[in-house]
Amino acid sequence: MSPNTDPRNETAGPADTANTMSAWARMGVYAFALIVAVVAAFFAGMAHFEATKCSGPDFGGECDLAGLEGVMWSAAVLVLAVIAIAITEGVRARNRRRHQQNRASEA
Repeated sequence: MSPNTDPRNETAGPADTANTMSAWARMGVYAFALIVAVVAAFFAGMAHFEATKCSGPDFGGECDLAGLEGVMWSAAVLVLAVIAIAITEGVRARNRRRHQQNRASEA
């Protein structure tokens, strides 16, 4: 391993240290964060519904629909997270290709 590609080297550039996490490790981090975000969105959606619909003077006994709003919030977070992951991985792939092209042109 050359000194420029060693991630422990303090003089290594950002492109050299950015690829230290494997794809499986990134997938695990994405999956964990996605699960936490979806569960949090579900409970936030339920709390929002209960705070806005169940506590007012015109309460009609429809608090059992709070779970539906929680599911809708979870679905929205899921879609946004998948889009964010796709964009992140696309940027990583583009940077990796640029870095490989730069190395090939230097050789």
